[in-house]
Amino acid sequence: MKYYSSCLLLTFYSFLFFTACSPRIYQPKPAEPVLLSKKNQLKINSISDINMSTISIAYSPKENFGIQMGVGGNHNETYTINNSGTKTSFLNEFYFNPYIAAGYYKLSNQILYEIYGGLGVYKYKNTARAYLQKMNNLNLFIQPSVAYVNKNFEVVFTAKIDNLNKGKVILSDSVLTAESLKNYNFLDYKSYFFFQPAITIKAGFKFLKFQLQISESIPFSNEYRSIYGLGYRFPFDLGRGRNGLIYGFGITAEIDNLFNQK
Repeated sequence: MKYYSSCLLLTFYSFLFFTACSPRIYQPKPAEPVLLSKKNQLKINSISDINMSTISIAYSPKENFGIQMGVGGNHNETYTINNSGTKTSFLNEFYFNPYIAAGYYKLSNQILYEIYGGLGVYKYKNTARAYLQKMNNLNLFIQPSVAYVNKNFEVVFTAKIDNLNKGKVILSDSVLTAESLKNYNFLDYKSYFFFQPAITIKAGFKFLKFQLQISESIPFSNEYRSIYGLGYRFPFDLGRGRNGLIYGFGITAEIDNLFNQK
């Protein structure tokens, strides 16, 4: 009985180890609905989830028009340490996603409508011994949102269309098995489109609120679903090409009448 139990545990941990070491090239940043509602209003937003941590600032220089800029980033490392204390990294991944956006908003009876379009760069780097060492992408997106807003509570639905356009790619001379090579099928494609719906709930005070976000990232084509990494989607996906539900937490602050003269 102990023998079978040991075999089951070994199989389970081996599965976790190999799925954890599969590539996770694309980690979408949290949705960041801007939620500007008046001229000379400033918003500062910070949110983190399992994929990325982001911080952004948004400002409305004129009525019904807003601009936003921010940056997202993350670092993942998978490694082992042997009896002599030597550390061996299997993955040592860095993600960097600065961006800027501009858009239109309209507030009517506590219902806020907005649509923003933006661009940025999405950089991936793996400094461990890996097949894919670096991949740079141009990131384009359009993000409409509708929200109920008041001074203590906000609920927002966002539907983002995200695009990565592949740029420079650096590969190592590693020889992969046919099974491992499937993890890199996305390299056959120049452009990747994703649908990223999100619900964000904010509660607190007029000028400072805490937020909870539930989102998902779904590729338009299952042909490049491996860009997420096979291990990363388990147990939410089981091969259907979705990224699984993502939970984010953060804070948001606002300053009204920033440059108004008294």
